[in-house]
Amino acid sequence: MHNLSVLTKGANRCMLQVHPEDAARLGIVDAPTAEISTAAGRCIAELEVTDEVALGTVSLPHGWGHEHPEVWGEIARATVGVNSNQLTDDAHIDPISGNARLNAIPCTVGPALG
Repeated sequence: MHNLSVLTKGANRCMLQVHPEDAARLGIVDAPTAEISTAAGRCIAELEVTDEVALGTVSLPHGWGHEHPEVWGEIARATVGVNSNQLTDDAHIDPISGNARLNAIPCTVGPALG
């Protein structure tokens, strides 16, 4: 689906969304990016401060970046953003489906230091 232009066009939907109060507490209110860390990995994502997410949570919708040169699709390769799969591992499994849990993953967010 990442190789269909109709599904990937428009605004960047791969931004870390953080509640304004959390962003202020973390010192990232005016930052263009933030670092997300989990037990499995870390990545730096563009930041969107918004009250559309609950206080104490973050959201990385459509974290489907394909920046690696081995990605086969031309449209997918051109899709901007980080790949949220870097933040998941087999330590967090959805008990109903047995699949990797792709949300409600414990993480730490802070300024992007490089």
